[in-house]
Amino acid sequence: MNKLMATILTLCMMISLLPTMSLTAFAATATSVHVGGAVLDATRQYANSYYGGTTDGDENRYSYKFDPETGTLIIKNAKLTNYYSPYSSVTDSKLNQGDRANIYADGDLTIILESQNTLAGEALTDSGKNSYGIYASGDLTIKGNGTINIKAGETNEG
Repeated sequence: MNKLMATILTLCMMISLLPTMSLTAFAATATSVHVGGAVLDATRQYANSYYGGTTDGDENRYSYKFDPETGTLIIKNAKLTNYYSPYSSVTDSKLNQGDRANIYADGDLTIILESQNTLAGEALTDSGKNSYGIYASGDLTIKGNGTINIKAGETNEG
């Protein structure tokens, strides 16, 4: 019996010497971003502001440039009134059906501002819905030398 206790105690002591592992939850870096009605990702990294919405851009001419590897969105000379809204509650979006966001990212997002930029949401007619200028389900970091004026849409009840 003493030999069994000594063996169990030895095993417990050996297990206590093993390095412990801590589990920390991290949000994934956004690999795509919704800018108005456009999706920027690895296949489409550039877009331009165009009458409140977006059109295609390129590396020499863009208002929005997205790097999916780092989750970084550069915004310059942008005037955006279009929005992203999940069309149903079964999408992968963290927004609720009917909510709106001018810029939406599922994960961590870094925004670099260049020059003056404006985001404006439309008024909502459904009560209980939300309007966001920028929505990131993870960490949101905004930096750069530019400015951004954000006016999310108001809720009109009745």
